[in-house]
Amino acid sequence: EALSTSFPQTDIPPLPEALLSPAEAFNSIPPLSQPKSTLAPPMEKVSRVVIKGESPLGYRDWNRGTSTNGTPLNKAVAGLPVAYNDILDLTHEEHLARSGRKIKADNPQRLFAIGRYQIIPKTAIDAFKFLGYSKKQKYTPEVQDNMFKYLLMAKRKPLYDYIKDEKGSDKDKAVLEMAKEFASIGVPYDVQVTVNKRDANNKIVRDANGKPVKEKVTRKKGDSYYGQPAPTTPEDIGKQLDALRELYKKDPDALEPMGPKQKQAKAVRTRLPPSRPEDTFVGDMRAAIDISPPLDLKTKE
Repeated sequence: EALSTSFPQTDIPPLPEALLSPAEAFNSIPPLSQPKSTLAPPMEKVSRVVIKGESPLGYRDWNRGTSTNGTPLNKAVAGLPVAYNDILDLTHEEHLARSGRKIKADNPQRLFAIGRYQIIPKTAIDAFKFLGYSKKQKYTPEVQDNMFKYLLMAKRKPLYDYIKDEKGSDKDKAVLEMAKEFASIGVPYDVQVTVNKRDANNKIVRDANGKPVKEKVTRKKGDSYYGQPAPTTPEDIGKQLDALRELYKKDPDALEPMGPKQKQAKAVRTRLPPSRPEDTFVGDMRAAIDISPPLDLKTKE
């Protein structure tokens, strides 16, 4: 109830929920112009490979998470698509408020993964802390692109070690980290993944305490780490990581995240060095000494 008053509904008339399929609800969203990316061309190319199949609405995309049974929630509640609330105008503080556990599935204000890179709340918290943004900061294209840089260049060590060509870095490990971060990317080799166990009706199996029962499953090479179809092959993303590696050798600043915290650190590093101590001492002494012209000791007759 508090959220419904804090986040006002739009003036767009709702449609009867019974008449909307998920596809119709999605297609009923008014077309919005796509903002221009702030990424360097090679990194922009990587981003387009990554988001393929994940965020058709780009910087304005969102999802509402899943129900307690693990099924994805529709993008419309009572006929009102949540996308009418523009993600570019959403602040970090609002994102967290609208994705909390107390926000029920039938609340049209509920959000989960947002933006071009489908950032979930926990990742957003870590990224904002690393970049130095305030909770009042909106999810502008620059902010979202900086979060993407954070995912590649700060969050997962095997990934950024490979891009930076660190000794002992491994390409397959880097691709696996990308697959863990983005569901649209296939794993580079067979891996075992711990998941929630499901029954014949695809509902999550829970123990006597209500906690999900876990089991291990194998994801085959090329499969998504999270089980859904993976439109991006590990070979494709491997080539993109190689391109980023070459770019990093020429222009590391094009890849490094540059939030307020990084900008401030860079400003401190680029300041001119202080003058030598002896210069400061001499200057202070000159200021202290009376250097006015000598007095004329002759008396006027």
